[in-house]
Amino acid sequence: MESETKTASLTKGGKTFNATVGNGVLLKNGSVYVQFKALSNFFYPNDHIKWDTSTLSGNSEHITVYARPLTDNQALTLATNAMSKKKYWIQLQKNNVEIGLPESEYIQWNKSLTKFKAVFHSDGIVGDYDYSYSIEAEMTKKVNDWTITSFNYFDGTRIYYP
Repeated sequence: MESETKTASLTKGGKTFNATVGNGVLLKNGSVYVQFKALSNFFYPNDHIKWDTSTLSGNSEHITVYARPLTDNQALTLATNAMSKKKYWIQLQKNNVEIGLPESEYIQWNKSLTKFKAVFHSDGIVGDYDYSYSIEAEMTKKVNDWTITSFNYFDGTRIYYP
């Protein structure tokens, strides 16, 4: 980013895309944001662009973008940090280590991108027990901070009869 001219450049395959702040180009917190269509059309003019509302993503044959304030990994980290002192979070982590259960995790965004739900789930059969644990934490954006607004723990563990 050239500070004086407020211009950013991206070079790929011998072609250079120049973006000057204003008219579809935004400078925010030291980062330059460019319209996906302009960037895609410049480097890949024959690509078809498609928007997927269920994943809040746009993609072409060569580029994928997400219209979210955070990446899923950033959201998972925020939720994990926010839950780190909660009794059930500590128990879930302890169970996963002691029992050796695999863990899955994912993020669900609301349409306004002001809330997300982080879901952490572990299950498996060990010995005579069918283990199943889940935690769902809803995080809501208030100004520039994300806080937990809902926290649920589910324990579906039961004796297993093969």
